[in-house]
Amino acid sequence: MILTLAKSAFKDKSLPRTLMDLAIKNYTEKNPLKGKVIDLGSKTDKVSYNDFAKKDRNCHITYTDLRPASENVEKIDLEKKFEIKNEVYDMVLCFNTLEHIYDYKNVASESHRILVPNGIFIGSTPFLIPYHPDPNDYFRYTSAAIRKFFSDTGFEEILIQPLGVGPFSTGLYYIIMHAPRILRPILLTTVLLLDKFLNLITNNRHTGESYAASYFFVFKKK
Repeated sequence: MILTLAKSAFKDKSLPRTLMDLAIKNYTEKNPLKGKVIDLGSKTDKVSYNDFAKKDRNCHITYTDLRPASENVEKIDLEKKFEIKNEVYDMVLCFNTLEHIYDYKNVASESHRILVPNGIFIGSTPFLIPYHPDPNDYFRYTSAAIRKFFSDTGFEEILIQPLGVGPFSTGLYYIIMHAPRILRPILLTTVLLLDKFLNLITNNRHTGESYAASYFFVFKKK
C-alpha cells in the first residue's frame, strides 16, 4: 500500500483520494457495482474510482453535478428535491461531496427515495483535511454523525471505515503535496513508515478514528 500511495503523490493525487480509491476497490471486489447507478456530485465522468471499482456487466452509471465539467454529466442540485422518480436506482454513489452540501440531510433522504428496496448507498467524506471550498466547504463528519443521519433517514449500516495510516501522514500529507513533485514519494514514504513504526510500538493506538483522513461508508435502504 505504501508504494501505491507514494506513486499517487507523484501524480498529484492526495492521500485521502488514494485511500478512498483503495477502499472502493476492496469493497467492490466482493460487492461489485451493478444495475442502475447514480453518482451524486461527480463533476465529471472521468472519476478516479473508475480505475478501481469492479462493475458487473449490467452496471450503468449516471454521473451528476450542480456544475458539470463534461458533456456526459447531468445537472442536479443536491440541496433540492431530485427530479427523479421513486425507486429507480439500485445504487447511489456520493464521494467527497457531502462536506460541500449545507442541507446534507436532503442528500440522504432523497437518495433513500430514489433507491429501490435494499438499494445501496456508497460514499466517502473527508475528516482531517484542510478547508477546500467547491464552491463552499461546510462540514466535517465523525462516524457517529454519519451513522446518525443515515439511520434517521431509514438506512441500515453496512460499513463505516476510517481511512488513514496515522498522525504523521494525516497531518503532513498536505504540506508534502506542495513540495517538488520528485520529492513527494520520498517524503510521503518517510512519514508513512513513521506511522507504521508508531503503530507497531503503540499497538495501533494511533490508527482508525483518532487520525482518520476521511471515512468510507456503505448503507442499505431498509
